[in-house]
Amino acid sequence: MPADHLIKYRRDKRLYQYGLKRADLISAQSTVQQDLLQQHYGLESTVVDMSAEIPAEVDDGARDIDVLWVNNFRPFKRPELMLRIAKAMPQVSFAMVGGPMPGHEALFEEVRDGASAIDNLDFVGAVPYAKVNDYFARAKLF
Repeated sequence: MPADHLIKYRRDKRLYQYGLKRADLISAQSTVQQDLLQQHYGLESTVVDMSAEIPAEVDDGARDIDVLWVNNFRPFKRPELMLRIAKAMPQVSFAMVGGPMPGHEALFEEVRDGASAIDNLDFVGAVPYAKVNDYFARAKLF
């Protein structure tokens, strides 16, 4: 629902809605998001798969991360599951890339601290957007 936006300030919510209603093209991350845009705003959108630049050539020998998690740290992203999975699979290498979101700094710190006790989990933290593809190129599974 529009009231559930992750946008903190009323001014920013209004700017979001203003821009959304005037956009020539709107992309949605899923059919659920597409349906919500139609239901709440009466707007058409196109579902676009996860987009990231794929490196031109990837050396399979350079894939040293078995499982990669890339996201912002927010409760609904459930980053604590990565800790549980990494603990349960010590023979598999894991990496977590992402930074704290305003209002969720404690979650970021909790996961970072928990990851420090797991030998097969590399908690990278925030990475500049231009460098994230380097991690994708090294990962076997995202």
